[in-house]
Amino acid sequence: MRPVFERLKTALGDAVAASWFNDATLRPFVDGVATVELPTKLKCSHVRTHYDDRVLGAIEAEHPGVRKVQFVVAPAAAPSSG
Repeated sequence: MRPVFERLKTALGDAVAASWFNDATLRPFVDGVATVELPTKLKCSHVRTHYDDRVLGAIEAEHPGVRKVQFVVAPAAAPSSG
């Protein structure tokens, strides 16, 4: 996600990029669809609503085969045993 994040920082500014994308994870592409995982429903909804086109553009610039982006809430980490 690093090159995509750098493109978003350039387009949106450091503060916006850090606030909304610092803990995003770009998952492997499937059939031209990029999946971005975010840690909370709030971040997922906000990014989808406000930055969908910008994120897609940044991903397409780095990975020309991508035609769509989806945003999902990352699965919760399993509790550690111990």
